[in-house]
Amino acid sequence: MRMYVSVLSAVLMLPLAAAAAGEADSVLVETNRSLYEPGEVVEATVTNKLSETIYVEGCGAAVSERLEDEAYRPVPGQPCVTEGKAVAIASGESRVFQLKDPGKSGDVRRVSVAFGWGCSEGRALSQARCKEFSTGVSPSFRVGRRGEEGGK
Repeated sequence: MRMYVSVLSAVLMLPLAAAAAGEADSVLVETNRSLYEPGEVVEATVTNKLSETIYVEGCGAAVSERLEDEAYRPVPGQPCVTEGKAVAIASGESRVFQLKDPGKSGDVRRVSVAFGWGCSEGRALSQARCKEFSTGVSPSFRVGRRGEEGGK
């Protein structure tokens, strides 16, 4: 478990070398709304516009991040007992992930998804010997009740 967390952290913190070449912009992460009430389910859609298949984690692929002190920080979600086999998203395809709790009223959040390409199939993402890794992020969304200040 500790190794899994270390590998996951390394994947999420990798420099975005691919972004300079435009690959990160070719994987879109979008939420279905820009305002959620506390307790609602956030649907995050990952669309692969690269010319090759990408792979995301088999468990906990979509991560909620909260804006704190002018930086986004990951919010602990449901713990994964194992990493699971990487999930393939073919070129031109999309996959929807659900996050069960968008946060508390007043939060500003986004969803991030680490992905790799050029990976070996049938393995956990951390063991898939991917050629490259990057992270896609959604636009920010707010958490609040409709009609509250900042939640209109």
